[in-house]
Amino acid sequence: MAIEAAELQYVLSDTIILLTGKEESLYLGNQLHTFSRDLIIEHVTDISGLENIIRSDSAGRKRLITFCNDVIIPGRLLDVFSG
Repeated sequence: MAIEAAELQYVLSDTIILLTGKEESLYLGNQLHTFSRDLIIEHVTDISGLENIIRSDSAGRKRLITFCNDVIIPGRLLDVFSG
């Protein structure tokens, strides 16, 4: 299923938590910024980093993208995210 441009703009107004390795985060971050320069990307590499970001009181809704890792995310953490 393709993401429509309006939907992509809506998603990219959020904070993206990128759970991946350092090299992958650089590439994916650059790719995501081509859609929106104002996008906030928080990079984490493990569950403790993810928990810290979720607990933070930063503004906006958070979305999670996980890529090329072996982290199993507990349901209690996934429940925080919409969609």
